[in-house]
Amino acid sequence: MRNCVIGLICMFCTLSTLAATTTQSTEGWCSPAISDTKGDASINCEGINQKIVDRLEELLAVKDIQINEAQQVIDNWIVKYSELQNGLNKRPKADHLAIKARKYLNEGQLEKAEEVLVQSLDESLNNLTEMTTRAAADAYKLGGINELQFDYEMARKYYEQAARLVPNNGRYLNQAGLINTTLAKYSKAINYYELALANDHSNLGSAWDSLGEYKKAIDYYELALASDFSIYGEDHPKVAVNLSNLGSAWKSLGEYKKAIDYYELALASDLKTYGEGHPKVAVNLSNLGSAWKSLGEYKKAIDYYELALASDLKTYGEDHSKLAVYHNNLGSAWKSLGEYKKAIDYYELALASDLNTYGKNHPKLAVYHNNLGSAWKSLGEYKKAIDYYELALASDLKAYGENHPKLAVYHNNLGSAWKLLGEYKKAIDYYELALASGIETYGEDHPKVAIRRNNLGSAWDSLGKYKRAIEYFKLALSVFTAKLGENHPYTNTTQYNLNTAKAKLSE
Repeated sequence: MRNCVIGLICMFCTLSTLAATTTQSTEGWCSPAISDTKGDASINCEGINQKIVDRLEELLAVKDIQINEAQQVIDNWIVKYSELQNGLNKRPKADHLAIKARKYLNEGQLEKAEEVLVQSLDESLNNLTEMTTRAAADAYKLGGINELQFDYEMARKYYEQAARLVPNNGRYLNQAGLINTTLAKYSKAINYYELALANDHSNLGSAWDSLGEYKKAIDYYELALASDFSIYGEDHPKVAVNLSNLGSAWKSLGEYKKAIDYYELALASDLKTYGEGHPKVAVNLSNLGSAWKSLGEYKKAIDYYELALASDLKTYGEDHSKLAVYHNNLGSAWKSLGEYKKAIDYYELALASDLNTYGKNHPKLAVYHNNLGSAWKSLGEYKKAIDYYELALASDLKAYGENHPKLAVYHNNLGSAWKLLGEYKKAIDYYELALASGIETYGEDHPKVAIRRNNLGSAWDSLGKYKRAIEYFKLALSVFTAKLGENHPYTNTTQYNLNTAKAKLSE
């Protein structure tokens, strides 16, 4: 009997799972003014200088972010802009550099504001003993200026400098954690969040979740839930977010029924807050679909996905990109039922929708190319699958660069397809690329790293190299047992693979 490959294809199958909240929120001071979702859009911002709005639109265009799909980006940008403006307004009247930076900021000349703040920072650093507080404030503002320009690496440099200069400032530490989370530097983010202390349990939970430390994530999510419950009561949106996060963490541990319990609590809470037709309710329905799918209840999953789709269809209309998420999820569920051609139809609907919204070079399209590859692979069309996986890889390579963890998913899937074609050495090359990326991003003991070790073991087994295969299976099994428990499907699959390889070796 052939041994089993654990795929990473499903990492992208359910796109709507609610992420942990960050510490900033807005009331939506700006909103896209759209008369037709297929036409041009502009931004309306109450009380914001038109020059600033023009600059924001310019930056969104440079970054290829569609205005009618960028509400959260726009709101966060305005929060950061207002924070910088307020900070500069509070500087002493004699601070000529602050006045100059404020003038440039008000005119939307972000690069010139940055130059002036660099000069101010240099002056402050020259008198560090007396000027540490001001130097940290300048560094923090420079972080904000670079974040407004979507230069996250440079923003990280300045936020971390602010945190080093004033190490007891929770705001600086927390922002350093947030920017490291944005850049997928999860271990570093955790260090900053812990220093920040602490009361932001939700961010810590999210970071541990990203590192595969699901039990530790649950501890923090439960602290966040208890804190928000005591402050807001049981039916507040923040409480629903915490419940949803707990559901997602338990789902990652293979505790699908427990996940469903939390998702149902989140759904009940958001129904009371928003009513039936709200997009957040649709997200809860989709999460429940994902959990039921993980339990093998594919028809029940389809029912939930269709409810989510119908809800957002009423809210947004047929051409909105949010519908692509649910088409994608329905494709995933039908694929699990063995209805591969029906799955392909849904994946192609999702692809067409986001192609219309974002254009052919947007990273979102890589998800659908990947899933189409998965469906064609299930139909035995391995070369067609490889074509789709390579499209996904090329797209995200252009968007994120060589070292982003998303690329490892496509390397893994390409390895799987080449293995099915009997090209075991080529499969091993791809699996090793995926493994190296995973170790760099997550460390040795993450479940994603264990998946790649299992798959390498499977490829070496196919080559008849049973001793090497056993080494990989053992490494994978130890991580799955420790992180996910003895009864998790991944643990069982790897244990079976290990037993099979040992039996072959002893023949």
